[in-house]
Amino acid sequence: FPHLTALPPPAVMIIAMTGIVHPIFSILFHWYCMRLEPSKRIPHWSRRLDHAFIHFASACASYGTTGRIDYFLLNVAFNLDSA
Repeated sequence: FPHLTALPPPAVMIIAMTGIVHPIFSILFHWYCMRLEPSKRIPHWSRRLDHAFIHFASACASYGTTGRIDYFLLNVAFNLDSA
């Protein structure tokens, strides 16, 4: 990126980060699902990690789409309670 003189706005960076980070855990979970028997899929650690990052990505998307810290913090509180 030799001609990149400035970083994008923080909201854009947050959306890009969640688009890169969450699929890693989702792919990991679904890869383990191929190998696990159905009764062991729900309590497996990879499912919980995937769901935790769904909540993380949702909270970050609330900031990325609005750009408001107060809405982001409200969404973080909601996601912490829901997870």
